[in-house]
Amino acid sequence: MVLRDSLALLHPFAPFITEELWEHLPGRAEGPEGSLMVSRYPSAGSYLKDEQAEEEMGLLIEATKTIRNMRAEVGIPTGKKARAVIAAERPESWESRVPYVRKLAWAEPLEVVARPSSYRNQESQPEYARRALAGVVKGAEIYLPLEGLVDLDKEIARLEKAISELSVDMERIGTRLSDQSFLERAPEEVVAAQRKRFDEEKEKVAALSARIEVLKRARG
Repeated sequence: MVLRDSLALLHPFAPFITEELWEHLPGRAEGPEGSLMVSRYPSAGSYLKDEQAEEEMGLLIEATKTIRNMRAEVGIPTGKKARAVIAAERPESWESRVPYVRKLAWAEPLEVVARPSSYRNQESQPEYARRALAGVVKGAEIYLPLEGLVDLDKEIARLEKAISELSVDMERIGTRLSDQSFLERAPEEVVAAQRKRFDEEKEKVAALSARIEVLKRARG
């Protein structure tokens, strides 16, 4: 059944080889009426839809993306392993997902714990939730502890220095673009390049500022 439907699905794209294979299948009618070309084209049935599997895969993808996005926010390079903690309503339900999330999100170690019902203040937070980035997926909170992974003060200082350097350059470009004589005498492509550079650096400053805010929140 699987081979028959697979050949039928592939037939519009590779008609000659699929027809040749079809003719060697047992139980095929003889003559033109048994040709793959006139056979029933497969259609999806409700029995092919596994809602539970779809939900499971969707949660796996969401958890992986959440960890990857948090890593990107603080500049952890791709492939570098970093600790992550999943605080779940039902920790046991994550046992089958852990190996995939660990590998796809470079989360090593990856811990699954029971999610606390509540905590009164920052001091009573679980250890993994302090100085950590946090994300939420269905039925769980995901934490990326930054202790020992990122020197928050040093990284904030580095980003602030980068913003300062970009701001100086933007001020210089802005002065040039506000100079009427420059706009009149410079070739159009030069003016366009300066404006493009100004816009790009403005975007960089916005992105770096957003990252600084993330780090400050994690620092507490």
